[in-house]
Amino acid sequence: MTFQAGDKVKYAKMRDAAEILSGPHASQGGADRYLIEKADGNVSLVKVTELSELDGRREVVAAAIHQALYLRSLSKASRVSRSRVIELADAALAALDGIEKSSPLAKGDRIRITKHGLEFATVIVGDVLMVDNVDAYGDGTVFTTNAPRSTGMRDCWYFRHDSEGRGWERV
Repeated sequence: MTFQAGDKVKYAKMRDAAEILSGPHASQGGADRYLIEKADGNVSLVKVTELSELDGRREVVAAAIHQALYLRSLSKASRVSRSRVIELADAALAALDGIEKSSPLAKGDRIRITKHGLEFATVIVGDVLMVDNVDAYGDGTVFTTNAPRSTGMRDCWYFRHDSEGRGWERV
């Protein structure tokens, strides 16, 4: 995953958003690192694996909860109330995501790829694919989709159901 200076990101070791200051910077271990300013104002050089894109829904839900509870904008929240509201937003989104994941895929459903080269398919982040067969192996573990980026050797891509949220998401 690549970020640019000014991007707001989620840093794995903090609840609030961080901002990319510069990077990527090569390191001796081979893992790229980014210089970030964390929500507490401290600056750190962190591994790219500790960063991810922000869930835009989180801020929208947190702002709505804060407005409903405190009758004022989230931008005017204290550190304590912001932290509480973020916890509530995360819980609400987890519950909603659980509902979405609990319904089985069906032929004709669409998925969005969130990981380049997922399960060795020629796909990139953002590709939207149509589900063709929800039980490709007959054991409920694998489904197939259309293969728009195929080099001609395949007419479908195979993906695991348990990769939901870690490589693909429902559209």
